[in-house]
Amino acid sequence: MATIDVGKIKFTWKGAYSSSTSYEADDVVSYQGSSWVYVNSTAASGQTPADNAYWDVMADGTNPMTTAGDIIIGGSSGTGTRLAIGGEGTVLKAESGTPTWGTTSGLEGLKPLGSNIPLFAHTTDSDVTVKWPWLARYSGKSGASADYIPYDGLPNTSCSPIKRNKRYSRNVTTGDVLHYINLNYEIVHRGSSYQGGTGGTPDQINAYTSLLAPISTEFGGMSSGEYFVRTWMRYKSQWALTNKGNVWVWGENGYGQLGLGDTVDRNQWVRNPYLGPNATNNSLTCEVATICTCGNETDSSTDNMNTFAILHDGRVLAWGNNSTGSLGLGDSAVTTIPELISSLSAVDVISIEGGLDATYFLDSTGDIWHTGADQNGLGKGSARTTPVVMTGVSGVVQFASHFSTSYCSVIATQADGTSYAIGYNGYGQLGVGDTTNRAAWTQTGGSLRFCSVYFDGTDSTTSAHALTGIPGDQFDTTNGSTMYGVGYNSSGNLAQGNTTNSSAWVQPSTVAWGTSYFKNVTTADGSTASSSNLTFPRTNIKYIFPTPSAEGSNLITAVDNQGRMWIMGYRYLDYGYQATSGTTTVNLAYPYPSPWNHSLSSGEWYNGKTQVTIEDYYFESSHGTSLYSNQWLRTSDGNLWFMGDQVSAIGGGGGITGHRVHWVRVGV
Repeated sequence: MATIDVGKIKFTWKGAYSSSTSYEADDVVSYQGSSWVYVNSTAASGQTPADNAYWDVMADGTNPMTTAGDIIIGGSSGTGTRLAIGGEGTVLKAESGTPTWGTTSGLEGLKPLGSNIPLFAHTTDSDVTVKWPWLARYSGKSGASADYIPYDGLPNTSCSPIKRNKRYSRNVTTGDVLHYINLNYEIVHRGSSYQGGTGGTPDQINAYTSLLAPISTEFGGMSSGEYFVRTWMRYKSQWALTNKGNVWVWGENGYGQLGLGDTVDRNQWVRNPYLGPNATNNSLTCEVATICTCGNETDSSTDNMNTFAILHDGRVLAWGNNSTGSLGLGDSAVTTIPELISSLSAVDVISIEGGLDATYFLDSTGDIWHTGADQNGLGKGSARTTPVVMTGVSGVVQFASHFSTSYCSVIATQADGTSYAIGYNGYGQLGVGDTTNRAAWTQTGGSLRFCSVYFDGTDSTTSAHALTGIPGDQFDTTNGSTMYGVGYNSSGNLAQGNTTNSSAWVQPSTVAWGTSYFKNVTTADGSTASSSNLTFPRTNIKYIFPTPSAEGSNLITAVDNQGRMWIMGYRYLDYGYQATSGTTTVNLAYPYPSPWNHSLSSGEWYNGKTQVTIEDYYFESSHGTSLYSNQWLRTSDGNLWFMGDQVSAIGGGGGITGHRVHWVRVGV
């Protein structure tokens, strides 16, 4: 008959744990502020309670919580672990078996993906992923020890340290379209479906709701774990890059700009078989670091364009129209299959800017290469079909350009902010003190140093704008920089209070446009309220966005260090201020009525409980003289905002096609 030890019908308290003591089942000790019970069937000594199969925690005596709202979750050792309180509006989710805070589900198809490509690159950083953040790096390629994959929900524009240094054209005669990437890394289509098919086929869908774009397997599909990370749009052709370095294309293809080996338009996304990890050129794989699309900003033939891919090792593949040798392949023949620019095969290219007839390449040493026509002296007096290094400027870290059918201007900036200009200068847009074209690099700005330069406008009627400082300064600034402008001013976009062109760099006036709309107001007991006009903070500008409506209708949008939005220039169908009735030329800075504006002396503010700031800005306008434009904003809360034409009901609103004169949150 079994004997029962009455003394063992309870836990045996043994005090503080000692490694020299032999413990048996149901012995309890204290260890690091918690109590532990011995659960092994065999007595033993030297088995530390924490994270050990010999012991189970009975009561967790530690308190890992530090902030109101923290919760305790089970850690790997069975002890309680702190999970910090989540952000406002987040919910608790399980990811890979671990509880975490995240956004609510169900909005992946509507909200745009954010971006790890900043509006300004840190051009002085030694880390190439910070110095050139628009270039993907693939593990095991070109010395990369790990993947660096740039991602961006809104369409990409410049292949440059200045992410939004100019506007892009679109064709408005056939409707509007936007492709963006959502939170699930899917491509979302809004607006017209007219992107492929000669003669207007297929017909427009006018998708005023977000639709997932169709994907074809004509040249194969995606691999496991592959997804879209970036898109590009120009006229009626589109390109998209995946995290694996593959390129997908859609749209018009009259000059082979899709790079598929033919000139057949595509009405669905198809993979380009000549690019990516499974494609080779000169025995090397072709993972794409970035796409660069080049075309004339005012050319009415919308499918005349060139396309370039910078590969993982800095080589460049080119295809498309190739007018006057602008692809740099040694001839001027239309090229429908991506070809290696052999003269650049040993050059590490990091940036490309160009038009239909001429192209500039910037390499990692700071040299600029030119191929194509010598438009306005852009080629220093020589046309060529193979890229050559441009003399007269070196050590360049970024450059801004304007390429149209007949008027081309470029301003290049060195590491210390010194800038040099070349090309068309009919309105003084090069900022060299006159209106004479330059066929040699000429310093611009005198003693001024620029951290970023932009071109605004179309065709010959362009202006240049800049923020002062050293390139890279704007990467993490909180105060912003001083703004300057030069060149064409018939729209008042230089904000001087007049419409007089200027060949010298000038600061915008601090006077805000209008006399009764934008006020700081103070009151006192028994007295009438007094007010004064807001002043434009021209020395504290964080972002500049070129936003012209069309040829001769220049417009600049600036965001100051308080997150306020200011405009200067020509506003198409502007109903944003009191007593307006249509288009307006604003020749002084104008704080556009928007959810981001206020009259506070510091800080940022939004019309609601949550403070929201402008994180990115994508702008498209028509080529030619049609006054059409679309503007898109991504804000810090992940929302997408629209203002513009509303052709094809692109901004939503249940199919309403009237012009949107105020910012509308897409999907709301």
